[in-house]
Amino acid sequence: MKHIIICVIAFAYTLLNHAQIAYNHDPSPYYNHIREISYRAVTNVAHIDYFKATAAFKDCKRITFLEKKVAQFNITKQPVFKNPKKSYTVVFKENENYKGQIIAKYDKVGKLIETNERFCDIRLPRIIRSCINSNFPGAIIQSNLYVLSYSENKRVLEFYKVKIDHNGKKETVKIDTKGNII
Repeated sequence: MKHIIICVIAFAYTLLNHAQIAYNHDPSPYYNHIREISYRAVTNVAHIDYFKATAAFKDCKRITFLEKKVAQFNITKQPVFKNPKKSYTVVFKENENYKGQIIAKYDKVGKLIETNERFCDIRLPRIIRSCINSNFPGAIIQSNLYVLSYSENKRVLEFYKVKIDHNGKKETVKIDTKGNII
């Protein structure tokens, strides 16, 4: 009986110890797989180019929800579209509990030309939190801002602006989506 108890304890210790080991590997193949699944999950997408360019793996459901709304929005079905203009600007906002919005600009035929996204105090992705912890040990995150700028046929500009308190000194750090300080 004593041997069985010792074996069970040793086996449990091995399992718990293995769970604490950190692996350094490139997770991007997993992100690409998830990204492909998210394309299929969104139906009635009027602006698939925008959605493909911005739908990276995000920990924040607030951003993903509003980006899906923009991708599915068809301005040609709106009564405002009857009056011919050079372009149309539509603002997508979160409810009053959150501070986030996407300003989308459409051309005269209803195609999405550009967007400017700003979301305050979101849940930061693990890679951003790790960057802060490794470069500013013991820092306290005060607030953050996620910014994304999409323009048709241009590279997506995306970064996080994080205000931290590091040893009593307040700093603002800009970090790209790969965890590099800008």
